[in-house]
Amino acid sequence: MTSNFRINYENTPFLQSSQTGASLDRLNFRCEILLASNQEAIKDKRILDLASHDGRFSYACLELGARHVTGVEGRHHLVKSAKKNLIDMGYEPKNFSFVQGDIFDYLHRVKPKEFDTVLCFGFFYHTIRQSELISEIRRIQPEHFLLDTLISKDTDEKPCLVFMPESHEIEGSTIDPIDLVAWPTKNYIELILKTYGFNFKELHWSSEKLKDLREVGDYEQSIRVSYYSKRN
Repeated sequence: MTSNFRINYENTPFLQSSQTGASLDRLNFRCEILLASNQEAIKDKRILDLASHDGRFSYACLELGARHVTGVEGRHHLVKSAKKNLIDMGYEPKNFSFVQGDIFDYLHRVKPKEFDTVLCFGFFYHTIRQSELISEIRRIQPEHFLLDTLISKDTDEKPCLVFMPESHEIEGSTIDPIDLVAWPTKNYIELILKTYGFNFKELHWSSEKLKDLREVGDYEQSIRVSYYSKRN
């Protein structure tokens, strides 16, 4: 791995605080493409980090100059880890807040324009309520919206959701006890963003900075996609 990343997770607690997608290459690479390359959405912004996990991307936002970050996460131990991780990295509680709870319950309470930027990384395929999620994000009117998700490629790219079982007892999975999720197709994502009035661009993943691509194979194989939307 090369070291030319604007945020480098080497020697951070995020390599130990979770086993989900916690390799150094993967964290550095995702942060570079999703956040560091879109600093207009981060610097001096109030960030809402949906499914904030152990605070890994909330931390990156603060490192990139975010005014404040609020993370929402369903699992208590991950909220606890996120708070500890950011304090251990030198941030004070005034810089961030982490809320344990259901993302939809939280979104319903958010006032319009309360946040400048919404991050939705790795949650969009752990729910069956994608339309409601995008509708709520539109309602709160962030200036910027960043979405990163796995997709289904089993339906010839028709705009649809592919339902499948997933255990809520596994970290990094749904927290919904019905144990059912839906993976979107790429065309579904683009259709629903258009339907709810988002202007967006797909983020393209360049692997120039990585010698070993095994940790980002889902991006290399185009079974994971990312979008950046900016309000008119």
